[in-house]
Amino acid sequence: MQTTLILKKLLIIIITVSLGLSLFIYIKYKDAIFLKFFNENTRRLNIEKNNRLYEDVYKALEGHPPITPKWVFEPWVWEDNINTQESTWELVKEYLDRNIPVGGVIIDSPWQTGYNTFEFDSERYPDPGKLISDLKNVDVHTILWTTSAVVPNSPNYDFACDNGFFIRKVDGQDPCPVTYFWRSAYTASHIDFFNPDALAWWQSLMDKVLDIGIDGWKVDKSDYYVSDLGDKIQTFSGVKSVKEYSNVFYKTFYEYTKKKRGPDLAMITARPFDYPYWYAPINVNTAGWVGDQTHTWAGLRHALNNIFISASAGFGAVGSDIGGYFGDQKINSEFKILFIRWAQMGAMMPIMENGGLNEHRPWMFDEETVDIYRYFAKLHHQLVPYLYHLSIEANKTGVSLVRPIEKGDKFDVTNWEDDWRYTLGGDILIAPMYDNSMQRSITFPEGSWIDYWNDDNIFKSGQTVVYSAPLSKYPIFWKAGAIIPLQVDDSETGHGSPVSKERLTFILYPFGKSDFVFYQTSNDSIKLESIQQTDGLTINVSASSENFIFRVKVSDEIGEVKLHPFGNLIRKNTLSDFESAELCWYFDSGKNYAWIKFSTVGNAVSLELITG
Repeated sequence: MQTTLILKKLLIIIITVSLGLSLFIYIKYKDAIFLKFFNENTRRLNIEKNNRLYEDVYKALEGHPPITPKWVFEPWVWEDNINTQESTWELVKEYLDRNIPVGGVIIDSPWQTGYNTFEFDSERYPDPGKLISDLKNVDVHTILWTTSAVVPNSPNYDFACDNGFFIRKVDGQDPCPVTYFWRSAYTASHIDFFNPDALAWWQSLMDKVLDIGIDGWKVDKSDYYVSDLGDKIQTFSGVKSVKEYSNVFYKTFYEYTKKKRGPDLAMITARPFDYPYWYAPINVNTAGWVGDQTHTWAGLRHALNNIFISASAGFGAVGSDIGGYFGDQKINSEFKILFIRWAQMGAMMPIMENGGLNEHRPWMFDEETVDIYRYFAKLHHQLVPYLYHLSIEANKTGVSLVRPIEKGDKFDVTNWEDDWRYTLGGDILIAPMYDNSMQRSITFPEGSWIDYWNDDNIFKSGQTVVYSAPLSKYPIFWKAGAIIPLQVDDSETGHGSPVSKERLTFILYPFGKSDFVFYQTSNDSIKLESIQQTDGLTINVSASSENFIFRVKVSDEIGEVKLHPFGNLIRKNTLSDFESAELCWYFDSGKNYAWIKFSTVGNAVSLELITG
């Protein structure tokens, strides 16, 4: 019966075609044709259709992104091979033991007794409460995979069916119609989130895991299959479009979790624009995840494509599965380069998440991979205050954290091909490495841009260079005039030391006059202003309870630093002396950095850096 239903409802013709280096899967699903791309040649076959869809998506999306909780910007890890309590804990522990920061872990499917009971399978997860508690003790938050569906062999299916908790076809003849579903029995019915009794029941199931401390959901694509029932569906509240159903599905998970866990913890990660799948509404998608790419360079470019479209459409925080999700993967030098480049790209996206099928652990390659991954994971960790600030800004303005540099029509997905430049906010420029080359051409956008790796190198607007990027480097540039907030725990990146841990660090690259309003929360901000003068620099800082470390790049040696209205700060002759003292400064003559340690003590202050 189920086999017949699948064949009648789902016509999937999978034809693997080898055309030299071309490989793709052609999928006919009902009246829709999709291409899952395995390289760039086949991707081009669908550009025209993709462009039309992108324009339709862009015009249909409304609202501003939610504020993404700060913890969500920490690096995440996950695996989709073993899926047990032991494998989850060991995965996190192995990262932490190698001094690689982790802030979140996804427990992917299968974790439940059925799809979807919200009860942990005791064979796989004998003590989930302890697991979640142990993870919290090392500052790691738990995210659970979920969907909108219940499969016929799930223990709670009959109860939901008997109580009319599922959506129906418009003709309404079958009280529990099924669609295709890619898990378990390959069919499922979908919860009617418009039915208050069904909604209350579903939320009571969610409580089983929310009450033991999970903070978020990986909300997967089950809404994609609701169109099996038709363009319109019958719900408790009347006939609805498939998109209306999709919207309330995602909203239910986000809003109820926020009610239970609070806005500083609650999150969902769901697909933004991720062709050919459905997309979650902008205003509930705290962490947009474009996923299911192959372990290939084409997969990396496909992820970039979907991230850029999502960002242009207004989704806030976005990222992709580092290394890709599936495919024929081999642990060799070729995949090592791809994995490292994807990790570097992930570190310079709002969401850094590493996981999927097959091998994603850096230490399974070699120590060089571990060292590079650690550096970039720490850099991403340090950027959390900046990313959180950008999320608050996106909530206020509707402007994404990722800002693609467009070359033409914004509805043309070829706009970014063989380029892929973007900025995080407006002050960090990234030029992704999208193939196995160790160099790439970069044309710099408006402004002056400072090389992250050698900040004596400054590039002007319109300048084109061939930039060398060996495996340990990634093309990253600060904008001249930038003021960047960081959380620094150690000396790995050169942005501070362990002394920095209890302070808020700002990196400044003065250029004329620049200002920055740093959002600590949606209601609290610090205003900073940097003004270059002939004899030095003035930095104005609004009142705050924070303790600060500023690292200021200057062109001339600094001879004196004054903190108005309090007086001169004490100069220290060595970095170690600077780190062990309070209210002081130190000049690194080798790099032309002025390091300044101070607090405002609740007052607006001015730092005056005087050359000499």
